[in-house]
Amino acid sequence: TNSTQDFTLEKVKTGASVTLNNLFFEFAKYTLKTESTVELDNLYEMLMANPAWSIEISGHTDSIGTDEYNLWLSKARALTVVNYLIEKGINPHSLVAVGYGETKPVSDNGTEQGRTLNRRTDMTIKEITTDGHVDAHGKKFHKLKLDDVLEKTSEEMYAGYKLKMKVHFLMNDGEILTEYSRKQLLQVAEVLKHDHKFKVKLMASVDRVGSEYNNEKLFNQRIRTVLNFLIENGLSHSRILSQEFVAYTTPKIEDMSKSDIKKRRVEFLLTE
Repeated sequence: TNSTQDFTLEKVKTGASVTLNNLFFEFAKYTLKTESTVELDNLYEMLMANPAWSIEISGHTDSIGTDEYNLWLSKARALTVVNYLIEKGINPHSLVAVGYGETKPVSDNGTEQGRTLNRRTDMTIKEITTDGHVDAHGKKFHKLKLDDVLEKTSEEMYAGYKLKMKVHFLMNDGEILTEYSRKQLLQVAEVLKHDHKFKVKLMASVDRVGSEYNNEKLFNQRIRTVLNFLIENGLSHSRILSQEFVAYTTPKIEDMSKSDIKKRRVEFLLTE
């Protein structure tokens, strides 16, 4: 009996989770092997029979490779599974794809057997709708992109979803929001207005170049700019947390050509 069929025999409730044991990917790739279709089709049938379920498909890796690569690979594998289900006719509103990278091992990464167990895909029931309104399956839906896949951080204190939206700033600036950044922030506001149980933690950063390096005043100014925008767009101050400034321990870079706009940003972490 495979894991999906076993799962249907359990007492089904929110938070119930199962590893999809018969999913097989090419090594270090996100391409599904053909023998995975049996498990996926069983999962599809189960979701068709239970339209009130909202589920999370999560990708996990072993510890070989960098944290960044493993997070990307786990997101790509979760996306592959979700898009298989969407192509079969499962409504994407019932699916959340999440990459955990190597942050949630179930076994010892020091052995080959343990690493095999850690390279897995899980399915978790996030919600069972009880108000009678469910998203219909069996239609044509657009597939998701990698940007639509959430990533789970390894911060244990605030172990929440990091939103895909990000705000970037120009060098030595913490006040000017570009039109792109305003649109990103409006999307963040919409997410939070839609789901009132979450708070958001603002996570700012400064570049390692020139006067940006360990500039606490600039760091706090970026948080303040984003905070004020969100409040002006209807969010309560009580729902917005701020990351405290932590200085870089890596050396300062004097070469201005090595500046990186990805370092001059504010990111958003959802926390309950």
